[in-house]
Amino acid sequence: MKKQSGTEKNTVPGRIYFKNPKTGEIQSTGTGFNYPLSAFSIAWGIPLFIKNLHSWGYIYLTFMSVYLLLYPQFRNREFGAIIVFILVIGTLSTYLGFKGNRLLAINYLQNGWQIQNPEEAGVADTFRKWGLEIK
Repeated sequence: MKKQSGTEKNTVPGRIYFKNPKTGEIQSTGTGFNYPLSAFSIAWGIPLFIKNLHSWGYIYLTFMSVYLLLYPQFRNREFGAIIVFILVIGTLSTYLGFKGNRLLAINYLQNGWQIQNPEEAGVADTFRKWGLEIK
């Protein structure tokens, strides 16, 4: 782990750190594929609600509710509904894997959080790639 000079906080290269100025809480997000959001959001959107991506959490909650409604068709092996459901959930999960960190960064910035490590080259490159401005 690398230490930031003067602040004595441990940081991990390739991560973007955000600080809530009101509470002092620090959260981080990665710069690549977000595996937890991609893989575990199917669990009723719980990781999305934890990360304050409520609108995406409600989307997954809706799809899981639809799954409960379609469950009798799944048991009767009506493969059309199964294939459509898997394609939709798979597409959403893949999208969240690729765009999840960007969505988290936008959410933190909109809620007044401040970037803790804007001087790192990887952070600036990532924000430029995401089309966001470092504040």
